[in-house]
Amino acid sequence: VEPKEAIIGDYWSDFEVEKIIELLQDYQDLFPQGYHELKGMHKSLGEMKIKLKEGACPVRKRPYRMNPNLREKVKEEIDKMLKSEIIKPLDELEW
Repeated sequence: VEPKEAIIGDYWSDFEVEKIIELLQDYQDLFPQGYHELKGMHKSLGEMKIKLKEGACPVRKRPYRMNPNLREKVKEEIDKMLKSEIIKPLDELEW
């Protein structure tokens, strides 16, 4: 199994760090390295929806300005999530 990187805070004792590393190594197959490794919930179990107040209307706002470098990274992350089916595009709002 290929080693994975973990960041452990510096507030733990040496003993606790050893135990955390041991625990992470024992269960490393449970910690995904990317969206493609997320197992998630099977589609047949349902989807998440946000219930709105009766009569709520959509509000359209201009997107926030974003640094061009950051915008590209955000687009890449969204594309990864779409490809892994963590999120999906909506054809039209369900208002």
